[in-house]
Amino acid sequence: MARVIWRNAALDDLDRIFHFIARHNDQAARRVAERLIACGESLRAFPRRGRPAPDGCREMTIVPPYILRYEIEGATVLIRSIRHGARLPDQTL
Repeated sequence: MARVIWRNAALDDLDRIFHFIARHNDQAARRVAERLIACGESLRAFPRRGRPAPDGCREMTIVPPYILRYEIEGATVLIRSIRHGARLPDQTL
């Protein structure tokens, strides 16, 4: 099984997503955050399940419409970012 490491940028993205949703519905924000974390952690068992990205990373849609970007280094999955699918890769919430 792979080891999953969340980079600080991905944790910051998760925090921004949570707070954005929590402005409208705190319970929904918790549910979405829990699902995002569970999806990221599921890469332990299936690290190659995301589609290859042009820059060598991998991407997968998790908790639509959010896209998780990660890279695989040996037996380690490095989660780089989470973004809304309607945003360009360099945009933030």
